Amino acid sequence: MEWLNEAFQFAWSMTTSTMTVDLDRPFYALEFFTGLLVAAAIFFLRENFDGSETSSSSKADKSCEFRIPFEAGQVLQEGAEPGVHVKYHMQCLPPTVMSQRAEAYAKFMNTRRSIRFFSDQPVPLNVLEECILAAGSSPSGAHMQPWNFVVVGDADLKLAIRKAVEQEEEINYRRRMGHTWVNDVQSLVSDLHRDGIAKPYLTDAPWLVVVMKQSYAIVENVRKEAWYAEQSVGIACGVLISALHNANLCTLTSTPLGAESQIRSLLGRPENEKVFLLMPVGRPDPNCTVPFRPPGDERKSIHDIMVVHADEDVISQSYSTANSNE
Repeated sequence: MEWLNEAFQFAWSMTTSTMTVDLDRPFYALEFFTGLLVAAAIFFLRENFDGSETSSSSKADKSCEFRIPFEAGQVLQEGAEPGVHVKYHMQCLPPTVMSQRAEAYAKFMNTRRSIRFFSDQPVPLNVLEECILAAGSSPSGAHMQPWNFVVVGDADLKLAIRKAVEQEEEINYRRRMGHTWVNDVQSLVSDLHRDGIAKPYLTDAPWLVVVMKQSYAIVENVRKEAWYAEQSVGIACGVLISALHNANLCTLTSTPLGAESQIRSLLGRPENEKVFLLMPVGRPDPNCTVPFRPPGDERKSIHDIMVVHADEDVISQSYSTANSNE
């Protein structure tokens, strides 16, 4: 890389030396433009060549580099203590940038699908840790953070959980859920339940995240209720799903109805924790399939899921602002 820098400096110096018109040098223009072209070529190489055989992968890494789009956070103040409010600052983006980012994120998340056929390709644990840290940033009732994410990679333990879930699922399909439920999910699990209830994704995926909901916490031997625990953990799971997709990973939200106590016992979790969801995490199998959805009709439209209560002029002004850089 250093030799490219030196070559660029030399070519550029030769170019700038010909910028002054010299009538005794009839080919000064040719010298100037030749030097300029050489300098431009070297500049391109310097910006796109890293001098190694892995330059393609390095370029891919750079293109995938995550950049924080704006600054935000609490402002540290001297003498501030927990429970005391401090100033919060967020850098404001222009409306056009806000609109572009919102649209891009919506399109990106629309590519997400729940899958049931996982590859056994290893997934670095640190990637999963960062995704769970993102989930841990979710809002919660009274900031109790009533969640715990139990990450299972042990094959025997995953198999034990799978057997417990499949056994209870047989009962769910026959008695607990009824024909309506069975009919509604038929298109989702048709490739799995041809020969009985089967949940291979619980063992195929390299990691199985068992999301636990804490109904209360014990702080200094004092029981503290976890307010709005159900809603709080549900929000955290949504953030986790988004974080996993952002990390190029897939998951499935599986509710182990009837097997919760068995799973909690297998994991050795305390009584204040209840199984909320099972989320296998990994990459899709090369032969993975998902139920077909017509392009453009994968999800409900904005008109089906959003209702706005505002005057027409306010709505019109809002859309105009979205196209403004102010």
